Amino acid sequence: MRTVKFGKLSLPRLGFGSRRLPLNEDGTINSSVVEAMVDYAMEKGINYFNTGYAYHKMKAEGVISKALSKYPRESYFLADSYPGYQSDDGRNPKDIFEEQLEKCGAGYFDFYRLQNVYGKYFEAYSDLNLGIVDYFVKQKEKGRIRHLGFSTYGSPNIISKFLNQFGSVMEFAQIGMNYIDWTLRHVNRKYELLTARNIPIFVIEPMHGGRLTHLPAEDEAVLSFCVPNRTPREISYRWLESFPNVKMIISTMSSFNQLQKDVSLFEKFEKKDRLSHAEIKNVEKFAEHLIKGISCDDCGVCTENCPYSLDIPSIIHLYNDIKFSSLNKAVASAIMLHDRFPGKNLHRCLGCGVCNLLCSRKTDIPKVIFEVREMLDHYPELEDILKVRNGNKDNRTEE
Repeated sequence: MRTVKFGKLSLPRLGFGSRRLPLNEDGTINSSVVEAMVDYAMEKGINYFNTGYAYHKMKAEGVISKALSKYPRESYFLADSYPGYQSDDGRNPKDIFEEQLEKCGAGYFDFYRLQNVYGKYFEAYSDLNLGIVDYFVKQKEKGRIRHLGFSTYGSPNIISKFLNQFGSVMEFAQIGMNYIDWTLRHVNRKYELLTARNIPIFVIEPMHGGRLTHLPAEDEAVLSFCVPNRTPREISYRWLESFPNVKMIISTMSSFNQLQKDVSLFEKFEKKDRLSHAEIKNVEKFAEHLIKGISCDDCGVCTENCPYSLDIPSIIHLYNDIKFSSLNKAVASAIMLHDRFPGKNLHRCLGCGVCNLLCSRKTDIPKVIFEVREMLDHYPELEDILKVRNGNKDNRTEE
């Protein structure tokens, strides 16, 4: 397996993610298959295992750790996370962390991240009276955490605020990144921000939850024309590898077959495997074709002149996300990306059309707002969405 330098460490280019592990018919994790996958991964040099407190209804940590228990502790890297939203339940970070250490039985975590850095959870992290970040810094000083970082789907603005406060103790950032989210969810700006601060990036959601590996036939044909003689999966990975600050790509290993496919793409890498500059641009143009959304320049003139100051650019981005993704995923993204949910004020739109007169794209903005409003009349709460994302059987999509 190819490796990348992280300080004095050599990390595998491909990480083993555990958010969507193979399941039994009753919805529990298939531990025997997971163990066989872990053995295969270790054999092939994939020795970075990424898990999380809430994954698979809080069962993934134990299953992964049990599969790793036969190996010398120094032969693998175990990564875990503090979920952030547990602060809502009045639980302090010590309770969670001690529970995780006991469940994993690994003695320490090689990599530990503060998860869900956005919105109200950012407020919890930034509250010095709660002392969440300070607690984990102290655990690192004690050797119970070797490297401390954070993960986020939040906006560039929130990431910047977080780093202004805690950047000196953050060693890595884990973000969702793929050629769709590059512009759809402003990942381009996040990449630039993190790179400017010399913070290495570990990528999750490289296939947009599997969406980029299950393209409609007509779209796959267009992609093949843009980048000939490669599978959609390979194109997604090679696009990510064109960014120097992407140090690791974590794939959620939902099947043995998927693991084998990924190993074949990451084991060897020659000059001919790189995407050319023209192919990279073609992939990004293909993303625009795939989204098939409404163009928005983010100029903000519409919002400035709206009687209720509706955040119209955010609403348009949400509209595009819903059209491309599922409703639940788009709503979760909107809450995390914009640090507030633009949909809750949509009923204040008068349909006056002032925004239409000012829009350089000539978009029928009230029509977009009314359509989004209709779709969002009964959207679920974010916590309910996250429960689905973290392990329900009806959310199975191969990455």
